[in-house]
Amino acid sequence: MNKFDEIADRRVSEEDWREAEKLTMRIQAGEEVMIPLELARRILIDDEPPLQVFREWRGLSLAELAEKTAVSPEELAELDTASALPRDAAEVIAPALGIPPELLLD
Repeated sequence: MNKFDEIADRRVSEEDWREAEKLTMRIQAGEEVMIPLELARRILIDDEPPLQVFREWRGLSLAELAEKTAVSPEELAELDTASALPRDAAEVIAPALGIPPELLLD
């Protein structure tokens, strides 16, 4: 059974289908980002520092992130272990990680 038939069998409403298509278009346009459930678990349940989790997810070292953000490696090292970032730092760092700044705030 193909994906369309599976969805049709579940009786997805036309409205839900349109909303899913809109979300897909926003993701493809870079207006939305999908965060793997594993990352949410690490941050919300395991209490890992959000900057560190997202940095590792993107495969960036502190030095590489420093180059992308013009934030010093020393400052990034401090922020990397923080439970939340100050708004000004989050607004500078988040775009380099491809996430909304709110994901780095408390």
